[in-house]
Amino acid sequence: MGNKDTNKTDGYRPISCTTYDHYEIWAMRKTLLSITYNATTVITRIVTLTVTNGVEYAILENGEKIRLDNIDEVLEA
Repeated sequence: MGNKDTNKTDGYRPISCTTYDHYEIWAMRKTLLSITYNATTVITRIVTLTVTNGVEYAILENGEKIRLDNIDEVLEA
C-alpha cells in the first residue's frame, strides 16, 4: 500500500476532540491497533497525526495516510 492516500479531501467531517485524543495517546504509546476504514482492516500502529488543508490524517507504520473521518473502528490488538 505504501504512501497511498486512501481518501479524497472533499466532504471532510471533523472528528470529536475525544476521539482525536485517543488517537494521539495510541500514537504516543505505540499501541498495536486493529483499524477498520473503507471496508478494510489493518493491524498496525499510528506513527503520527497530521493536518493537510484542514483535513486530519493518521500516518501508519507502513506509510499509509488515512483520513480520520474515514475510520469506522479502532481496537487495541
